[in-house]
Amino acid sequence: MVKDPRVLGKVKHQLEDVLRLALYSVICCCEEYDEMEEFTENRLDELKAKGLVSGEYGVPSEDTFRRVLESINPEQLHRCLITYGPLYT
Repeated sequence: MVKDPRVLGKVKHQLEDVLRLALYSVICCCEEYDEMEEFTENRLDELKAKGLVSGEYGVPSEDTFRRVLESINPEQLHRCLITYGPLYT
């Protein structure tokens, strides 16, 4: 489990959505935060329709991707990816 380092009450996008969108973006060759935002703008409806993200509050901004990805514990994220990664191979 990756703990959400953000302050409750100031959070708009679910941590799970931001992390999934970031992962999908990177898999599709996005390297910068602005590319993640653009990827999400172009694919959010499709990802929501497939039930992969809630997308309740729309597209996370470039700054949201940056803040979340730079503040999460990388070891927690690594453990989650290792634990659940084999399910998708």
